Amino acid sequence: MNGTGSDWPDWAGALLHGATDAVAAIDAGGTIVYANPAAALLLTTELDVLVGSTVLELVHPEDLARAGTNIEAVAEGARPRPGLIRLRQGDGTWRYLEIGPAAVDLPPAPDGPGPLTVVTVRDNQLQEAHWQFLTAISSGLPFEQCLEALAVGLTNSDDGTVLIAFDDEGRRGVAGLLPPELAGATAHGDLDLTPGTPWQLAMETGEPCIVTAEDLPEPLRADAISRGFAACAAIPVVDPGADRPALLIDWTPTVAMGRIVLEALVRRPRQAVMLALDRRHDVAQLEHLAHVDGLTGAANRQRFFDVVGGWADRGQGFGVVYVDLDRFKPVNDSFGHAVGDQVLAIAAGRLREVGGPTSLVARLGGDEFVVAVPRLAADEDLAALARRIIEAVAEPMAIDGRSVAVGASAGWARSRPEEPVDATVARADAALYDAKRDRTADAAGPVR
Repeated sequence: MNGTGSDWPDWAGALLHGATDAVAAIDAGGTIVYANPAAALLLTTELDVLVGSTVLELVHPEDLARAGTNIEAVAEGARPRPGLIRLRQGDGTWRYLEIGPAAVDLPPAPDGPGPLTVVTVRDNQLQEAHWQFLTAISSGLPFEQCLEALAVGLTNSDDGTVLIAFDDEGRRGVAGLLPPELAGATAHGDLDLTPGTPWQLAMETGEPCIVTAEDLPEPLRADAISRGFAACAAIPVVDPGADRPALLIDWTPTVAMGRIVLEALVRRPRQAVMLALDRRHDVAQLEHLAHVDGLTGAANRQRFFDVVGGWADRGQGFGVVYVDLDRFKPVNDSFGHAVGDQVLAIAAGRLREVGGPTSLVARLGGDEFVVAVPRLAADEDLAALARRIIEAVAEPMAIDGRSVAVGASAGWARSRPEEPVDATVARADAALYDAKRDRTADAAGPVR
């Protein structure tokens, strides 16, 4: 092998030929005059087929102009940064690969091939996976879809198959190309913490771990071996929105690759998952603030009409109890607004407790609340709910070492077919004022 007027030692050629980076040399006519075995492997073709082919045959037609410009510019002394170009694979498909060109001035024939453009070709799949993931995150795609893009992008035949397990409203979700059981989740979304599994060890210790397929408990061991996996690495990722961590799982074809993958996943991939989890938590917090009354934790006016409006749109009947606190102004005047705020918060909590898990409690403003309950068909149900609300609010409240007592008045109304939600609420409000006017301690029925 010749280079710049002197013979290279044999070991230098052997290094290039045995390198894991793909390297090829292109002459002035665009023909590949040299390629190492790594280049043939990357392009999934035979070495003797690759050498002798041309740039026209290998580069995607839409990328030819850019490739030609780079080759010409490099020959004139430019040193461009590596860039992505689509190259033809052995099966005829196209694949984005990172190309890094450089000019090498070699002697002309007969002593050498003349000036060449030497290119290093690298698989940028992992970088591309992170780029696609960041693109998905920034474009506002659903959280699960972002993690799916990352898990699939990180998966390849050499490094193994990546799964990402995460909490999703109490269920265990899994992103990736394997069944959820291979990431510590059942098909129904329950968490599997069978002793000896990598996810059990990672969640128990909070540290990355690797378990060989042979050491897995049955039937996981048999399943892993039948799929050609030799080891499984698990990396916990703190989830600010959940009590338990998410997990990066990688099933690898060899134990040695498992150790390498374990070291790799704790860096950029774990940071990417952390970014997704942090963003989901931040979005959830913002949505919570947008839908919830910050003082009482009850739904705000907008959230109330959105939810109950959805019930109405689905033709689902509902009942509304409108609640107003009695003697609240004297509490504010006597003890101050800080105590008054605590009274409102305690009252809202009691409304939620009385209304039950299916009800929606909202603060419409000041000391006025509304409790909406779906699928109530009888007037007696709403009247009973209103009485329980009045009794619950009337119980003394222990605040800052003092006993504070307020009361409540309530009016109720049942929804009617085709009636707007605000009209139902208005009827309950009118019933409330009838109750106040009559000085009753019970709920009044809907005004007709």
